[in-house]
Amino acid sequence: MSYKTIYKSLLSSWMFLLFLPVSVNGQFTGSNQIMDNGLLRFGTGAGTSQNSINGSGNLEQPFYYDEDTTPAKWKQLTYTSINTGAYPLDSEIAIGGDGTNEWNYYGSTEFNPTMLNRVFDSSNFTVNGAESYGTIIVKGDITVGSAQFELTKSYTLGQNSNYIQIQTTLKNTGTANATNVRYWEGTRDDRIGGDDFPDKERGNLINDSFELITSTDQRSKAIRVSSGDDGILFFTTAPRGNTSVTGYSSSTFPAAQIDPDNVAITTSNSDSSYG
Repeated sequence: MSYKTIYKSLLSSWMFLLFLPVSVNGQFTGSNQIMDNGLLRFGTGAGTSQNSINGSGNLEQPFYYDEDTTPAKWKQLTYTSINTGAYPLDSEIAIGGDGTNEWNYYGSTEFNPTMLNRVFDSSNFTVNGAESYGTIIVKGDITVGSAQFELTKSYTLGQNSNYIQIQTTLKNTGTANATNVRYWEGTRDDRIGGDDFPDKERGNLINDSFELITSTDQRSKAIRVSSGDDGILFFTTAPRGNTSVTGYSSSTFPAAQIDPDNVAITTSNSDSSYG
């Protein structure tokens, strides 16, 4: 297969830090923005009124610009439902329960928790005509079970970059202990361009090359999602990061609910959730 990378990474490097102070520049006096550098966009893009970060602090529906089609056009990377509209990226956070196993779905969980007291730092973000790029940081308060957290997400999209970097930080700001904290990010329902059944492969990036894992219980920090010559790499640098793929949903995040050790190395011709 002639594999073309649409963008190097949807999660090129997200960092998950628990209970550590957030160290960022800026005074959070900025605003939500449209992220659209002409290669990648999040939401409806330049010239529209939809900003790129939603009420949960997640990115709106991702798109890539395909210059190889005639005519060239924007193509979506998550599904658009007739009933519920365009799907943004999804996240889920869980605390409590049995933390004996590295993966578990016990305790209290929140799917796309709503950020309260949301503020933005756009001091390192540039709007240049129809293109906009740089770093936007969003910070807000969320509740998971009895725990209160400050959630901070930093998004960096370069001027001519075909990948976006996401850094995620949770800080326990309440009086309740938060044990067995888990975090997932991905999509409830995948798509590449016009294909709702792209292939998903679990692997790792080794010496700048994607290599499949050799057994399902091997740690996989990357997912390669492809359809024909189009594809994306979705990966993390978190030491304990792992990937999962399972059937799609319109209302939940199934990829969070399955043990990665039980996920096939390759999922072909399947409408899926991954994370």
